Amino acid sequence: MTGATVTVPTAAFPGDPNAVQAAGANCPAGSKAVGGGFFSSITHVGGNTAFADGHGWFVTVLNDTGIPVQVNAYAVCAAA
Repeated sequence: MTGATVTVPTAAFPGDPNAVQAAGANCPAGSKAVGGGFFSSITHVGGNTAFADGHGWFVTVLNDTGIPVQVNAYAVCAAA
């Protein structure tokens, strides 16, 4: 991979109480994910990996509390 990297966030998605949620962030055309993750206050990671084709990042989280939380996924992308 060459060139600068860009971080691509998703819109916030709800982490419903006592539920598993999933979200993905897509890289711009011509780039591939070199990393990624999510922001959340009180959830547990279920999965945190690149898409199978490498063009984005996928996360699943478990909110095992009784309150809703906000979750944001993101991909760190670099020119392919």
